[in-house]
Amino acid sequence: MKRYFILKILVVLSFYSTSLIAQNSKSLISGSVLEKSANKPIIGVNIFISGTLWGTTTDEHGIYKIKNIPPGDHEIVFSIIGYKQISKTVFVKSDSEKKLDVKLEERIYDLDEINVEAKKDEDWQDSFKIFRKLFLGFSDYSDECELENELYIDFNWKALSTLEAKTSKPIVIKNFALGYKINCYLKYFEYNKYTKKLRYLINPQFVDLIKDFPERKEEWIEERNNTYKLSQENFLNSLWRNNFEEENYQLSIIQELSNRVMDREYFIDEITDADSIFFSGGIKNEKLLKFKNYLCVKIDDDEDLTSYIKILSDEVIIDNYGIAQDTYPYEVHGYWAKQGVANMLPKYYNLSSNFNDNR
Repeated sequence: MKRYFILKILVVLSFYSTSLIAQNSKSLISGSVLEKSANKPIIGVNIFISGTLWGTTTDEHGIYKIKNIPPGDHEIVFSIIGYKQISKTVFVKSDSEKKLDVKLEERIYDLDEINVEAKKDEDWQDSFKIFRKLFLGFSDYSDECELENELYIDFNWKALSTLEAKTSKPIVIKNFALGYKINCYLKYFEYNKYTKKLRYLINPQFVDLIKDFPERKEEWIEERNNTYKLSQENFLNSLWRNNFEEENYQLSIIQELSNRVMDREYFIDEITDADSIFFSGGIKNEKLLKFKNYLCVKIDDDEDLTSYIKILSDEVIIDNYGIAQDTYPYEVHGYWAKQGVANMLPKYYNLSSNFNDNR
């Protein structure tokens, strides 16, 4: 970017791994899903690991099993029409089975959720335009996305300054730039038009569209790989490998952000070794990202590909897959702040092809 992009984004967008540890993993998650009131099995519950391509459904006995997953923390989402959606975070050890039984409550739908046609007024349309741009992002990929279930989104302007959004159904995004369908369960969305601060929390379920459009396979794989190379996730993994310079990242600490952010008066220190900001936390397969002020990350020495990270606590735990363990780990400005759901890849992107289909 040639000018400072002032959107501040605090988003749970899952980080993707390049580690090869999980290729031979035999870890799995299994269990049952019952109706809470009657204690009876529920058939056909959609169960998936948030942010990934991996999921399954319950059988006639309410039993499910998700196989061949990498060890670590995983958020498991349970969803079916007529019941309240829930999610559970579990830790899975290497080559082990984790049992997770849940009970779902029946859901009573409001009339407004059923009569969605009434939402096509001018105020709703104006709010939706803002939401769509912020949610999908500012890249060209957003123009190649089709949305479904958008009429189920409710908008509210708090104090005339903050746009809030919620929905009773997943927002379905067909991304024809990268070749994914994303069933996006929106847990939280808030944007302040004065401070330009955007915060949202999502549970995305990815479905690969290559099976439906085999003629676009090479095109989509190339776009996915190019997107990954420019992602936060690839950057975090380069810190693990301590080869960020080989990956063409230029790092420096910046005192503050302004339109003159790269002026000498704001420059503090150039980073040449990942160990100066990326430390061992004393726990296997975890490291701590820690620095003061802002970390400036420039890709290929390109001002248009420059981002700024501000940690929201003393430190952020990053596991060996390059995944931040905090819900809102840091505030992002610049290039990465412009990348929304339209630029998202599945969690463990480089591992996905190495796993069996759970369905």
